Amino acid sequence: MKKLSIFLVIVLCLRSVVSATEQDDVANIRRQYSEWQRAYEEKDLARTMEVFAPDVITTFAGGRDNDLGTIRQSYEKSFATKGPARQWKPADMEIGASDDLAYALADWQLFEDGSLRLTNRSIDVLKRDGAKWKIIRSFTIPKDNRTVKQSCDVALPHVSPDTFTGGAAEVWRTLMRWRDSYNASDLSGTLAPYDPAITGLYAGNSPDAFASLKESYTRSFAATDRHRTIEFEPEEIIASGNFAFVRDHWTSTIRTPVGEARRLSRGIEFWRRSDGDEWKLVHYLSYLVCNYTPNEPVMIGEGIVSTPRDEFGGSLSPDGKTIYFDRSVPPHYFYSMWESHLVGDKWSEPKNLGPVINTHSQYFASMASNGNLYFTATIGEDDSEIDVFVSRFVDGKYTTPENLGAQINGKGIVNIEAFISPEEKFLLIGAFSRPDSVGSSDIYVSYNQNGKWSAPLPVSAINTPAREYSPRLTPDGKRLIFTSERGMGTEKRDKPWTMAEFEQKSRSIWNGLGNVYSVPVDVLPKPLKQ
Repeated sequence: MKKLSIFLVIVLCLRSVVSATEQDDVANIRRQYSEWQRAYEEKDLARTMEVFAPDVITTFAGGRDNDLGTIRQSYEKSFATKGPARQWKPADMEIGASDDLAYALADWQLFEDGSLRLTNRSIDVLKRDGAKWKIIRSFTIPKDNRTVKQSCDVALPHVSPDTFTGGAAEVWRTLMRWRDSYNASDLSGTLAPYDPAITGLYAGNSPDAFASLKESYTRSFAATDRHRTIEFEPEEIIASGNFAFVRDHWTSTIRTPVGEARRLSRGIEFWRRSDGDEWKLVHYLSYLVCNYTPNEPVMIGEGIVSTPRDEFGGSLSPDGKTIYFDRSVPPHYFYSMWESHLVGDKWSEPKNLGPVINTHSQYFASMASNGNLYFTATIGEDDSEIDVFVSRFVDGKYTTPENLGAQINGKGIVNIEAFISPEEKFLLIGAFSRPDSVGSSDIYVSYNQNGKWSAPLPVSAINTPAREYSPRLTPDGKRLIFTSERGMGTEKRDKPWTMAEFEQKSRSIWNGLGNVYSVPVDVLPKPLKQ
C-alpha cells in the first residue's frame, strides 16, 4: 500500500510539472504574438518575420499556399504602402501546447485608423525552437461574409496515408472510421470522434458546435430521398504528444431525385488525445474550393423553410437574417405568410395603398430604391391575362399605374409576378403561357435599355419542366431566390414506382410541391444588343 501511495504521489507530481510547463509555454507564445503585433504596427520587417519557421506554409481561403519568401514579400509590400495606420488584434485567442507542438486559435481583426475593417479566423500550428516557438502552419478563412475565391483548376497537395506512423496513423484511422460512419448515415459513429467542446467554421456559414452538428446530421441522415457521401485526401498530419493537426481536402457528393452535385472543400483540423487514449476532434476551419455544379440551385433552409409542404415567394430582409415566404395547403390553396429569422422583429400594422393601386386583382409587388412600385394585375375583370405595371413615386404619392407594354405583356400571357432590381436595371418575371416556356411556369428577365423594357429572356439555367416562379434578389444583389416544384413530378425513371416508394416520396421534400432555392445571379442571360 505504501508503494502504491508513493507511485501516486510521483504521478501527481509529474502531472503538476507538465501542467506548469504547458502554462509557461502558453505564456511565452502569447508574449510572442504581442511582440509580433508591435513589430507589425512599427513596420519592422525583421522582427515581424521572427515568428515564422523557415519551412512555414500559410494558407488563406481561395489563395495559393505561401512559403517564407512569399510571406516576406507580402509584408514588404504592405509596409511600403502609404495609407491609414493598420493594426491586427486577436480576439478570443485560445492557445495550447503539448511536447513540441502548440496551436493558437483566434479571430484576427484588422483595424484601420481605429475602425474595424475585416475579421479572419485562423489556426496557427507552432513548433518549439529552443526557447521560442515558431509558426510552421497557418490556416485562415474569412469570419465575416466576404466571398471566398473558388477555382476548380487549383492543384492541392496530396500524400499517401501509407506514410503516416505513430499518432498521425492513429488520427488518420479515426478519420476514416468517421468517413465510413458518415457515408452509412450512422449518427452515433459520426459523432463518436467529436470532443464535446468542438468548434468549427466553414467559411460563409454560421459557427458549429456539438449541438448544431448533431442536429444537422440527424436531419440529413433522416432524409430518405437523398444520399450524401464524402471522400478524403490527406495533405499532411503533424503529431506530437497529445496534439495532432490534419490538413486535407475532400469531395462531397449529394444524390437526389433531380440529379447529383459534387463539391471540393479544404480544411485544417486540430485533434487532441483524450484521457481514454482516443483522438478527438476539437477545432476545424474549412472552405469551398470548387463547386463542380456552380449554377446548381441550393435549397434554402432544408427541413425548416423548405419542407414537404408547399413553400414559395422567398424574400430576404436587407440584413439577410430574415426570410419571408408563403406556405400553402393544397388542394384548397389556403395561403399564409411565414417568416424565419435569427432575431426578433416587430412589424407595424399593414396599410392599404388605396384605390389608385388597388383597382382589380393585384398581385406580388416590389419596390425600386427610388420608391417606384412594380406589380402585376388583371386587366379589368378578365383574369386570363395578367400584366406588369409600374406606379411611380412622385412627391410622396403614387401615380396612376402604367402598363409596361407589349414587349412584356400580351394576350393570353399570365405574368403572375414581377420583381424589380433596386436601380431598375432589370425586371424578373414569373410567367405562365409564354411561347418559349419549358414548363407551366418559368422565370424570365427583361432589361431596361434606354428607358424601354426588352423582350423577356428565359432564365434557362433554372427553368425546368416543373413550375419555377417567385423570383427575388438577395439584398446584396449577388443571388437569385426562386421557388421550384422540381422533384417527384419531373424525376426521370425507367420503371414505375412501387406503392411504398410513392408514399415515401409523397411525404418527402421532393414531392413536387414548392421549395425555395437560391442560385448566383450570374445565371441570368445577358441582354441582347440593340
